[in-house]
Amino acid sequence: MWRLIDLGPVDGIYFMAYFYVMMIFYAFLKASRARYANAFPELYAKFYKFFLKGELEAARELQFQINMLRKALQRPPIAPHYEALRLRGIDAGHPRAPLRAMNEREAEALRAKLEELGIL
Repeated sequence: MWRLIDLGPVDGIYFMAYFYVMMIFYAFLKASRARYANAFPELYAKFYKFFLKGELEAARELQFQINMLRKALQRPPIAPHYEALRLRGIDAGHPRAPLRAMNEREAEALRAKLEELGIL
């Protein structure tokens, strides 16, 4: 579900997000941890650095990329996180029952999507 968020006095920036990463930092918290960062921590680290430097437009653009990454890692539950790690050369095993691993078609679709996003 997309939501429009008004950041108030931050140069009138508005953005749409699944996960309110930017809001967490805007609320002056020192850190955030998201399971979606497990396979791609550099995106979240880069986002945080942009925010700390006050480069809010760059942070906003990266937030959109993070949103697309999150969407790609949603189905089937948990398995895409394992597959994303595997695509990066990290064998984290497989989801435990009752969850299932991705089948070949799903894994290939995830790889293609991550390449399309420029993440792989």
